[in-house]
Amino acid sequence: GTINKKYTATIVDMVYPLEVTFHRAFDRCVRPFEALDDIVEAGCQRILTSGQQQTATDGKALIKELIIAAANEIIIMPGSGVQIDTIKNLAEQTGAVEFHASLRKKNKSNMEFLHPSFSGTDDYLQLAIDKEAVAALRKAAAGDTKK
Repeated sequence: GTINKKYTATIVDMVYPLEVTFHRAFDRCVRPFEALDDIVEAGCQRILTSGQQQTATDGKALIKELIIAAANEIIIMPGSGVQIDTIKNLAEQTGAVEFHASLRKKNKSNMEFLHPSFSGTDDYLQLAIDKEAVAALRKAAAGDTKK
């Protein structure tokens, strides 16, 4: 329920000059504002959070409070359930400027030989970023509702 500041700071130091995003483990902390301070002190550049709820939309009140408390010392990045139809409202209601969204789809493999024993299974499907969904999400975030 707390942040291991020493371990987190060690990771930050090890990967420098890369930036570090503290993952949604933050959402399991007992005292989110204390955890925020600990993560800032450890040197992370952003926190990925759903506002301690299942989705960022459900946690938007805490996300907004965290953004205010962060006072530009760290980026609060909503994630979990960020979709084309929710991102604009989430941005407006929280003040967030960076978001995390999966936007994946399953693509057929480019393999030339598909073994017949595995036909009809997901063995030849690969998760990939859906470029069209990314473009649509960016448009929605900007308030462009045209198709």
